[in-house]
Amino acid sequence: MASTTTGGGGYASVSPALKARRQLLNVRTAKYFAVAIAALMGLFIIYHWTWFFYHRYGPKERGPGTKTVVGWQRGIRRFLFRRFAGYRLDRSIVVVTYLAINIVLIFSPSLIQYHFKPLISSFAKRFGWIAVSNLALVFFLALKNTPLAFLSATSYEKLQPLHQIAGYWTVFAAILHGVLYTITFSQSHVLYLFKERDQYVGVIAGFALLTILVSTISVVRQRRYEVFYVVHISMIIVILITVGLHRPDLTTRTLVIVIFAASCWFLDRVLRSAKTTWYFYGNSATLTALPNNATRVVLRRSIKASPGSHAFLWIPAIRAAETHPVTLVSANPVEFVLKAHDGFTSDLLKHALEAPDARLRCSLDGPYGATPDFKTFDKVVLVAGGSGASFAFAVATDIVRNVPRTKKISVDFVWVVKFTETLTWFEKELRQLRDDPRINLIIHTSVSAATSIVPSIDPALSNSDISATSTVAPSHARSLHLLDKADISPAMPQRDPEKGASGPWVASTSPSLYSLDIQLGRPSVPNLVRRAVNEVRVDGSVAVGVCGPASLLHVTRDAVAECIAKDGPSVTMHSETFGW
Repeated sequence: MASTTTGGGGYASVSPALKARRQLLNVRTAKYFAVAIAALMGLFIIYHWTWFFYHRYGPKERGPGTKTVVGWQRGIRRFLFRRFAGYRLDRSIVVVTYLAINIVLIFSPSLIQYHFKPLISSFAKRFGWIAVSNLALVFFLALKNTPLAFLSATSYEKLQPLHQIAGYWTVFAAILHGVLYTITFSQSHVLYLFKERDQYVGVIAGFALLTILVSTISVVRQRRYEVFYVVHISMIIVILITVGLHRPDLTTRTLVIVIFAASCWFLDRVLRSAKTTWYFYGNSATLTALPNNATRVVLRRSIKASPGSHAFLWIPAIRAAETHPVTLVSANPVEFVLKAHDGFTSDLLKHALEAPDARLRCSLDGPYGATPDFKTFDKVVLVAGGSGASFAFAVATDIVRNVPRTKKISVDFVWVVKFTETLTWFEKELRQLRDDPRINLIIHTSVSAATSIVPSIDPALSNSDISATSTVAPSHARSLHLLDKADISPAMPQRDPEKGASGPWVASTSPSLYSLDIQLGRPSVPNLVRRAVNEVRVDGSVAVGVCGPASLLHVTRDAVAECIAKDGPSVTMHSETFGW
């Protein structure tokens, strides 16, 4: 079909028939995009529920057919679980698949009119449709109350990298859409069309997208989070309005996509606001400064949450326009432990030091997260670094409280800290774990200073509480005194939490002191995971949970990958971290 054009095949005189055909193909492209993305999500949903029902209700004794299927599944999973160039293969495949879907839909001969003259206008239009289709995906992946948390056990924080990648691609497609249309209008001598409202609101939307892109620079996002947040929210509103006005006709279907994106975002904001309002009523937070620049926050109200969940903490007196995601140590009452860095956590510690035990009005938005039910496994390995122990303690104490002693379950609790003073952050929780024979405490410290203060846990812990899998030589293990509060003389100089290093406190040799063996140096996580898996029967199940620095996550993930065997127990891993 030839186009009817003037001025050497210009844009202005394209025949209505060709425009209608191009519109049909672009609408079809948007539908194919939605179907492809839904199918990709569907694969993960099907896999999750298949694994869930097999883990919960599957037969312990596997028949030949089941063994074959499980063997293939574990072989593939072990391969995909590995990292390539710093990224897991399975997640890299998801990203590549996503980009491939976009590229195919842009250049597919069945969806683009290559005979259309000028061809550049067809691609200009196509990139616009790709941009708005991805815009809807960006909004969906940004939902805190995402349906994928239930459908595929994938909470919003695990979707953030995909949200960012889709966001970058949306900006890229929108820029190409604008540039190609500018070239088309210039060649056809119709640049005056940009004066029309439908066109200049599209330009505004493009600049709003670029503004969000600039605000995602780490310097802005990490050091000026409030600026990033305000820019993000305000530009989102601008984009939804201007893109809607850019193509306001419902019959063109673009507005339908915009309405879908706006509805998702608006509903999510309503749900979050409702939670924040509900937990603001009669709620207050008590702040307590802890050694090594940490703060314990205890709320007056409780919350119903799964162990290992997190919530967004809002304390207007600290930051009026910022909520901070924090892992719940306890849900009844709500307790958090936050290590001070920059921004909110630093201001929180400062307030705790200036006004100890002061009560501040506060609220919560949550809970969020999609952690597996660790109580259903035969063996649990919890690996934590520093303040990442909030997750590990929440899971371990839930097992202690809610799993009958008659059930065969054991937990290896591995905690790596820099200073032994950090142990005081979770003094109460350590007592609970120490008193349960099913919990094997494995604590490592990377600083050998003998002057570090240690927590006031009164009963003794024997050497048997420390796993034999530690790679630290026995000569490097040390017995640290555990002081009761009565054993600390009022004359002892107090340590300044702002200074990081230990003060001149020396453990006493009072008869009322007790000892806890702590290994000096880093633990061998691969050995710990391998030993845990070897302790479980072939038809058993092992869960590995990890929270801490990226290096600890990578080491643990690699260790789990090595332990996924066709003829071994089921091994599941959950990392409590934002991103991948």
